Amino acid sequence: MNWRHTLISSGITLIVTLAAGLLVYYLTKEPPPLLPSEQIIYRVNTSATFGTDQDKITFLTIRVENTGNKAAHNVRIVDIFSDRYIIQSKQIELSSGPASNVIDNSSEHKVDIVMPILVPNEYAAISLLIRGPSGLEPNVNVRSDESVGKMATNSLQPIANEINADKQKAIISAVTGVLFGLVGLVITGALLARIRRGGASRNNTAFVYLQQGLTEEARELLSAAIADGDGEAVTVANLGAALGLQGDVEGARKRFLIAEWWAAPGRWTNRHARAVIAYDQATLLIHNSDLAGAMEELRKAFSLSRRQIGRYCDLSIYMKDVKEKNAEFRELIERRGKKPVSVS
Repeated sequence: MNWRHTLISSGITLIVTLAAGLLVYYLTKEPPPLLPSEQIIYRVNTSATFGTDQDKITFLTIRVENTGNKAAHNVRIVDIFSDRYIIQSKQIELSSGPASNVIDNSSEHKVDIVMPILVPNEYAAISLLIRGPSGLEPNVNVRSDESVGKMATNSLQPIANEINADKQKAIISAVTGVLFGLVGLVITGALLARIRRGGASRNNTAFVYLQQGLTEEARELLSAAIADGDGEAVTVANLGAALGLQGDVEGARKRFLIAEWWAAPGRWTNRHARAVIAYDQATLLIHNSDLAGAMEELRKAFSLSRRQIGRYCDLSIYMKDVKEKNAEFRELIERRGKKPVSVS
């Protein structure tokens, strides 16, 4: 990119950044951020009971979660039952999986579980199967080194809805800031793409020239675009094709090598670039009378960008000449690289 493009893009970036910053400031202006603090919320749910009146089985679930912004240490969960109730089975599930551990001091009449650390948004769910008469009334107590747990509504849904209003505002502010930042990036990208359209136009014009055999004009346009800093993988590949068509085999080989490195797989935008590189190589192979190699490269190009490569083939004088003389090549072009359907 030349110095004018650099100045223009820098100015656009500055303006968009300032505008987005001012909008974010006025829309998300809030009191000072909350100090780090743990907030332990727990819920108790008796989901079902069955059996005789004196020998019922009750499913009891206790869920404890830290909805604060600071890790809670030594979170202890205790529930003591009378001798009439016996814990038949117990299962402890941690949202962080086996990466966390618990200390279980429970007995058949008592739940006593300690979590050495419960980080923000982490939860533990304790599922119990209790045998005893009807009328079980759990009395759960939860506390950590610094706070006492608060009982929430009787539901096992995520506790995120109970984050206080200040935290909700903080989250909204953060999301708003990110959204405005993304909008700024999109606007900047669109404007920069518009600025760089001159380089892309030169490459596109040169590519069309190549298809019609105007090799010298195409080479001059491509060389000028690259010299001005508007080169990319397809520009280098097109220059390689122009040089090869003029007899500079080594220059073409090096350009294709650079273009293939530049358009290495990994981004979806590189897919079409790799198609163009294969198409340019097919064109050069046709020029050098290597039809088998040209068809192999052309199949590769069709597999990457069938519709666009088909349009290029329809314009190319090189493709047209071979298509008129070779039935197999003609079928390859007409079917856009698709294999014929075999009839059994």
